[in-house]
Amino acid sequence: MHGRNISPPPVVLTLERGCVSRHPRTGLWQLTGRKWKGATDFNGVKIPEGQLREDPWIIIEPVARAVSVLEQLHNSPSLSPS
Repeated sequence: MHGRNISPPPVVLTLERGCVSRHPRTGLWQLTGRKWKGATDFNGVKIPEGQLREDPWIIIEPVARAVSVLEQLHNSPSLSPS
């Protein structure tokens, strides 16, 4: 018998519209998203919905283009609407 899967959602399923940008100084593509590991409030209590990462991921242009396509498919704030 397997236990209930309580792992956090895959990061890609929680990406939101506008999550891709270019760094103003370097011109590198960057992606902002949520983190769950180490996501705690000021009292050290785990935040189940995660929190925005302080440092964005650096991504390559094809990823930035793919996110742009997802943004054009619908008007939802989430890139993966349910």
